[in-house]
Order: sequence, then structure tokens, then C-alpha cells
Amino acid sequence: MKSSNRLEDYSAEEIREEVERGARIVAYVYCVSFLVVTFKRATRPYLIKGGHGRLGPGLPWALLTLLFGWWGFPWGLIYTPMALWQTLRGGMDLTDAWIDGYTTRVAAAAVAEEDAKADAAPRSQPPLLPGDTFNPPPPPQKRGGKRMARVVGIVVAVIIGMSVFGWFLNGKSRVILVSGLGENYTVTIDGTPHALTPFERKDLGRLPRGPHTVRAVLPAPGSPVFETTVTLGEKNKIGSAPLVVINPDRLALAYEEKMKYGSKAENDYSFKLHPNAAVLELRRPDYVFKPFPDKISVKTGESRVRTRVAWLDATMPFHRRMEIIESNNGAEAARTYLMRAGALTPSDGAVLGYAQTLDTGAAREFFAQHLDTLPVIVNLHRFYQEYMGRRDPERDLVAEYRARLARHPDDGALHYLTGRLLADIDESRGCMELALKAAPPCLYAWSALAYAAQNEGRFGQALEIAVDGLKAASGAGNLQLTDTLFAMRRDMLVATGQLGNALAETKRAHDRNPEDFQLAKTFFLLQGLGNRPEAEATVALAKFSREMTARDYAAESVKNASITLKACRAYGRGDMAEYINLSKGRDGDSAGVVSKIELALSEGDMPTARALIAGQPSMHSRYWFLLQILASRGGDDGLAAECFGKAVAELATEGTEARALGEALARGRVPDAAAMLRINLQSAEKRVIACALGWRDAAGRPEFFALARKMNFDPAFPRLLLKQAMAGDGDATKTL
Repeated sequence: MKSSNRLEDYSAEEIREEVERGARIVAYVYCVSFLVVTFKRATRPYLIKGGHGRLGPGLPWALLTLLFGWWGFPWGLIYTPMALWQTLRGGMDLTDAWIDGYTTRVAAAAVAEEDAKADAAPRSQPPLLPGDTFNPPPPPQKRGGKRMARVVGIVVAVIIGMSVFGWFLNGKSRVILVSGLGENYTVTIDGTPHALTPFERKDLGRLPRGPHTVRAVLPAPGSPVFETTVTLGEKNKIGSAPLVVINPDRLALAYEEKMKYGSKAENDYSFKLHPNAAVLELRRPDYVFKPFPDKISVKTGESRVRTRVAWLDATMPFHRRMEIIESNNGAEAARTYLMRAGALTPSDGAVLGYAQTLDTGAAREFFAQHLDTLPVIVNLHRFYQEYMGRRDPERDLVAEYRARLARHPDDGALHYLTGRLLADIDESRGCMELALKAAPPCLYAWSALAYAAQNEGRFGQALEIAVDGLKAASGAGNLQLTDTLFAMRRDMLVATGQLGNALAETKRAHDRNPEDFQLAKTFFLLQGLGNRPEAEATVALAKFSREMTARDYAAESVKNASITLKACRAYGRGDMAEYINLSKGRDGDSAGVVSKIELALSEGDMPTARALIAGQPSMHSRYWFLLQILASRGGDDGLAAECFGKAVAELATEGTEARALGEALARGRVPDAAAMLRINLQSAEKRVIACALGWRDAAGRPEFFALARKMNFDPAFPRLLLKQAMAGDGDATKTL
């Protein structure tokens, strides 16, 4: 019995017999590459006898592929795994194709023999000549010494070029610069400048291996300098040149995703966030900046994994970014990110607002980064004062700011910040006037003076101050202050009976910013207050809905927002029943706790309102006062007393003036209406407190109700509740 596995060593009849005994005819696939040239070929056919494994003869070809298949771009990287897979699975089984060919030849030989007999030309014709060999199916194979010489030549060439190509892959890394700041700045790498625009991602291509000096002066108070040395190529492996991300400000949030295609497994997706990293080295992803494709080509029953690198959208709300960091990387990573954001963007209201959630120790550390920075960062100090007034009421902020002012007596911002803490209205006004006279002036003093006039009931003067302040703020390009003073002017137009002008200004602003939900709510409130035609509201609502839809808001969100705006119009019109009916039409969880409390109070549902207010760890005193008003009006003196006590306790956490008022009320020293007018509290709070005190003090009720009515010019909640609570009680004609 022959032991050879070469098909050429057997006759066709011998091959057929071996196949009947379990033999298989197999060819293997191999791949060799050199830079941009890749060869993928099939070997000669092998006869693998029954009982013998098919893997053994294929191992040399698999080894050849493993060593020399990778080094071609791009086909070497594609064909090598394919060739290895086919060879290590036992090669290509060509047995059936050979048998089909053999049967065809036997049949042809039989036909030829019959033809010969018919021609009376007897001659023997074997079914297949002994020298016949199997010709495998396409692709046809070339044989002989030339083929082997070519393979050897390719192998030698690959060995010579392998180190060159390996160095090429291993010697360079793709580098991307990213910015997480909303301002321009420049990054220099080895002295070469690279300008970054706000939130830009700049692909620098491949940089050579070795150390690179990276330096940037960040656009933040104090001009902090980022400087480091990035060494490329140290960890590279052949065929896996990494992606290196450099983020000098450390505020851009890079993340990796893995997606498995073709698998029914539940865990077919993974997400990994990389916060707080200045230099990030990642394995080479399949996609950078690009989304995953909807589908890729995968064989039935198999699966493939694809990876991508991307960045969280810079327009994502800050609180949402913080939630994602904490849920994926933990509270400490989120705190580090917040501290960094506070250091680089200390005027950002969203960052400062989130800092209000910190515990007292962490908040002090957060604000201390820039409390003594010059020029004074006014917005940071305002948030600091509000936080400490609520969370650390024993801290003497007045003394703290007087000390700062003593060190910098000509600083307008410190005059403003000190003045907003003072309980004495005249002393506070003096500080604001000095703030405007300073060089440079602190323009925020305009809003403080306007609010002071408003809170004292001097609405005409407040309107004049707001108009002058708007001119100054617009000229200085202070958009935040411009928005504040615009709202003040609108409110004072309403308070002075100029509703038409207020509505016209609000409509122009709403037309410029139809997607601004708060502005839209104010517009619909004023529309209702002015009894404007229903058609105007319909047009405005359609425009708002189109804008939200164009910005990819979910249909449910658009629906709930539209219902809210209709409810605002009903409230402005004074139709409490319609307001309640519309508010109940919103989908269950779309309304926040505050909206649910306001709805319960509007309905007079005291048990629900009490449960919702009590269920919050901290709730503004106004809601306890409002519940006290309802209880007093309904004759529930026990609930009224309880709610009044809780409201007084909450006043202690709401700033210097509120705390002083709370202490006085707790001792039973109730100020009269004239004294209430002089307390430095906002008009929105005064109207609620004055109404509540009117219900507790029957003798002083007419004066308290007169004050509450005067301050009840804002068309929003709780205007109707207060109006109903004071209807028919006290002297409605008495004024202050």
C-alpha cells in the first residue's frame, strides 16, 4: 500500500478506491505579502487517507501564512486571517468535485467504447488512463519548480522588508488634539503651534516615535499653563499603532464603544468613559468620530466586534455630563471633573449651579479656587454667597466681604458684592452707587438697584433704572445682565399698567428665540393676561412645536410642552379650572415635583400638597406659606400653625434678610406692612409672606393684603391663588 499523500502518485482507479475507504482530497490556502503586494493561493491537492487527520499537512502552510501573510497593506491584513481559518479548519475538501469529474470521464469512456463496437473496430479502452491526474476546481493551480522558486523568492523578499514595514507601523502614532473649552487657545507640539477653536477636535495625523513636548496656555483666570512630554512608540505593537488623544484642559470627555455584530448575546455593547485625562492612549479603533454602521458583513452563526472612539457632545447640559461620569466612573471622578471645570470656567452658571449640590466642605474647596482671583469673578461670588447663606447660615459673609473691600477699596465688583449682603436698604444702595462710579464700573449694580426699587414698590423708578442699565449692559456686550434687565423691564411694564408694551417686547423676543421655553411660558402668560385673540396663541404654539421638532425633541416632550403653554395662557387669563384641567393632561412623570405641588395648591388639595412638600429634603418657604394660607382660609387652624412654623424654619436657610425675618417671626415679633416693605426681599416673596401674615393677623390684615396685592403683578403662579385668598377679605381699597 502506498504511503504518499501526493495525488500524482496514484492512478484514478486507486484514488477512487482510497476514497471509498474514507480518504479525502484536500487543498490548503496560504498567504504571503510584501508591503503593498499580497498573494493568496491554494496548494496542490493532497490525498488524506481514511483515519488520518487533515490538519498535519496544512501546518507548514499555516506557519508560512502566520509569519509572512500580515505584511501587506491593506490586503495582507484581510487575507491572512481568511487563509489561516481555511487551513486550520482542515483545508478545502475537493473530494466531491474529483468524484464528479471521475464519473463524467467513466461515462464518456463507456460511450466511446460503444461507438467503437458499432464501427467493428474492437479495441480496449480503459475507463481512465493510468497517467491521468486530478485537475482541481478553479482557481487552477500552477505546478513545477518555477512555482516553488517564486514562493521562495517572495519569502526572502518578505524577510528583507519585514523589519522596514514593522518599523513603519511601530514608529508612528495617530495624534488628535481636543478642546473642552468654549474659547480659542493654542497648543504647541515641539514648538509647532496648533490653534484650537471652541470644543474642536483636530486630527494631526501620524507623528514619529519618540518624545514630544506639548505646551498650552489655557484661557482661564490666572492663565494656567499645561506642559507635558508625550513619548510615542514605547508601547506600540506591530500592527496596533495606537491612537493618542491630547486634551490639555481635561474637560473634553472621550469614550470608547464596542459593538458586536451577528451575535444574539445580550451583552453585545460596551461603553467606557475617560474623564479627567490629559493624555489618553487607546488601541487603534475601527472608527474615530464616525458612528457605527447599521450592519456589516458577517457569516451566519459568527460574530465580529467593532470599536469606535468619540466625544460627548459639547452642547450636552453640564448636569447630564456629571451624571454620566458618576454612573460610569464613580463619585470621585465626577468631583474631580467638577473641580477642574470650576477652575477653568468659574463664571459658567451651569457649573456653579451644580456646585450647589456639594456638601459644605467640598463647596468651600470648589469656590476657594477663585474667591481671591482678580479681577473679581462676580458670578462665582454671587453663587458662593447664595450657597453659604443657605447651607452655612452661621458664616458671617458681611464681615468676610467688608474685609475684602478693605483690601481693595476701589474695586467696583466688591462694592456690589458687599452691598447685596447688607440688610440696611440705604447702605446697600450706597454700595451699588459706588460700584457704578468705580473704574471700571460693576454693571451688575444696575440690576441690584432696579430690584431694590421694585422690592420697595417703586415700580416707575425700577423701570427707569432697568432701561438705563440695559443700555450699559448692551454696550458692554454682557448678555447675561442684558437678559436679566430685559426681564426686569418687562415686569415693570406690567406692574405700571403698560401690558401692551410688555407683550409686544416679549413677542419680539419670542420670535427671535422660539425654542426658549421659559420665554415662551412668559409670552403665553401675558397673552392670557391681555386677553389676546386665540388665533395669535395658535400661531405661536405651532411655531414653537415646529422648532422643538426640528431640534429632535421627542414627540411626547413636544406634546407636554404644548400643554404647558396652553395652561400658562389659561392661568394668565384667570381661568383656574382650565389651567388645572390642562395641567392634569400632561403625561404622568413629565411634571416635576414643583409643578405637582403648584397643581395641588391650585386645586386646594391640601393633603397632597402637604405630602409633596414634606417629601422634599429642602423646600422653599413660599410653599409652606401658601399651604398655610389655604389652611387658614379653610378654617384648619392646626394645619395652618404647623405650616407657618415650617415656613419660618425654612427662612433661616434663604439668605441674610430672610433669616433675620425668620428669627423675628419665631420670637413672635411680626413686622407691620410698612416695615415689610423695607425688608430687602424680592417682591415675589413679599406677596406670599404678606398674604400669610394677613391671615394670621386679623388687625393688620388690610395693610398686609394691600401690600400683597401691590406686589402680585407677576402673572405666573401663585397670582390666582393669592388673588382668591384675598378676595372679599380686608380693605381692598387701602394702599401703601
